[in-house]
Amino acid sequence: MQIDLDVISTPKQAKAGQASRSMSARTKAADLAACSKRYGNAKDTIGPIEKGTHIHAVSEGEWSLHNTIAHVAEQIGPCDAWIATWSISEDAVRQLVKMRLDGKIRRMTMLVDWRVRTRRPGAAALAKENTDRIRVANCHAKAAVLRNDEYAVAIVTTANLTNNPRTEVYVLVEDDDIAAFHVAWIEDGIERGSKFADNVRVV
Repeated sequence: MQIDLDVISTPKQAKAGQASRSMSARTKAADLAACSKRYGNAKDTIGPIEKGTHIHAVSEGEWSLHNTIAHVAEQIGPCDAWIATWSISEDAVRQLVKMRLDGKIRRMTMLVDWRVRTRRPGAAALAKENTDRIRVANCHAKAAVLRNDEYAVAIVTTANLTNNPRTEVYVLVEDDDIAAFHVAWIEDGIERGSKFADNVRVV
């Protein structure tokens, strides 16, 4: 299927009163579907998560990685989460903590770049206290895996675990092997990474 490039290219973020610029394309069984209409949040842009789903989505600063994680967890039910990110924010981490308290995330593993300890000490301390495992490393990757007995969803993205005001791309794939691949490199980073310094505190 040929895609109209005028449909999938997106101008800069809409100003107040203008239409949303978020959009998505979905593939299933290797057949690329036509691009959807443009939406303004993760739930409506990404749509339902089904077995074998392959979704490409773009946000023009209208939603972020933690919103994507929340939408997927809501769709697939209680799950374990693996997250890799270069940067984090307190707001994003607090939303993940709320998902844990609500039972939507059962266990959370996080691999973050070592700079968050000095650049985002409040978010770092919050993450340290509320994840099952967290390690720092030279990490510029941005990805997440949400997995339970029925679903395995890998999210590969340009977005950090922060509030993202710029154009960001998200690729979501429900596939056991692909999810296992991303869990494997995150786990490898966890094994090779360093523990947080004990003196990381909210400031």
